[in-house]
Amino acid sequence: MATKRILFIIFYVLIFLALFFVARNNFLLYHVIIEFFAIFTGLSIVLISFATREYNQNKIFLKFGTVYLFVSSVDFLHTLAYKGMGVFRGWTANQPTQFWIAGRSLEVLGFFLILFVPRLSMRTLFFSFGSLTAFLVSSIWFGFFPDCFLEGSGLTVFKISMEYVLISVLLGVLIKCLKSQDDSILAFRKSITSAIIFTVLGELSFTLYTYVYGFFNVLGHLFR
Repeated sequence: MATKRILFIIFYVLIFLALFFVARNNFLLYHVIIEFFAIFTGLSIVLISFATREYNQNKIFLKFGTVYLFVSSVDFLHTLAYKGMGVFRGWTANQPTQFWIAGRSLEVLGFFLILFVPRLSMRTLFFSFGSLTAFLVSSIWFGFFPDCFLEGSGLTVFKISMEYVLISVLLGVLIKCLKSQDDSILAFRKSITSAIIFTVLGELSFTLYTYVYGFFNVLGHLFR
């Protein structure tokens, strides 16, 4: 058992070192690898939850599938919009950072509602998140979402403040998760706890960078 754990740790260390090497040599490639892996994971949750909805008794997992359908969509736009990708002409580092905040806001809101409002129906969750996602994407697309990154000065007060708000909510969700005796939550407690801890570490890293290809951005995406 100890040997297996050691091999597991070595495997992850090698992956992190390889990703760090890629980041130092080609940040855009690194960013696409990280984000596509996160998007693939999110869509896997969506696919499994929807495919098993007829007989899956764990409503928590089904609701996470609904949330990650919209979170993954926004993360996909964040990836395409990243500075240097050249997909959206005229856009700067501001728009992908806005998509980042939009995606994390949806994700954290999803965690909060799923754990704190267990009676929320799947239908209500789906249409609420669908409408909110459409609003957030439209606000970024048409330029009335608050600025998150300004060339020359870096992260805005709004972006940094939002990161700390999201971290605060996540810590509340973590406490709720650890205290809950709900069987649906207990089945995924270890995974949810790990996800929250690494997300908090990532968000803290994303309050410190001044350059979109910088070290703390690399570190934050490793936690991602």
